[in-house]
Amino acid sequence: GHYFRGLSHLFRGLSHYFRDLGHFFRGLGHYFRGLSHLFRGLSHYFRDLGHFFRGLGHYFRGLGYFLRGLGHFLRGLGLFSWSLGFQFYMSGAFNKTLFCRTAFHGFKSG
Repeated sequence: GHYFRGLSHLFRGLSHYFRDLGHFFRGLGHYFRGLSHLFRGLSHYFRDLGHFFRGLGHYFRGLGYFLRGLGHFLRGLGLFSWSLGFQFYMSGAFNKTLFCRTAFHGFKSG
């Protein structure tokens, strides 16, 4: 009787051992799956962060080009208007304007 009881205890203990081993390996599988998900999520996060900073760089580069273009445009506009005014002044048309005529000749006649 003791022999068979000991044998049943041995087999029950072994079955428990293998069951716990199965749980251990299942837990290990879950652990590694979770770890792989974590690393995949992290890699996606850094990839998206890289995309975000690259997009930000493109945005600021575009903004720089836009502002540089605006600066060139305004400088060109300023030079254009200055040269127009200078040509207007050099052509003597400035002396023939209504303002000069009324300012200088209007007083003499009046």
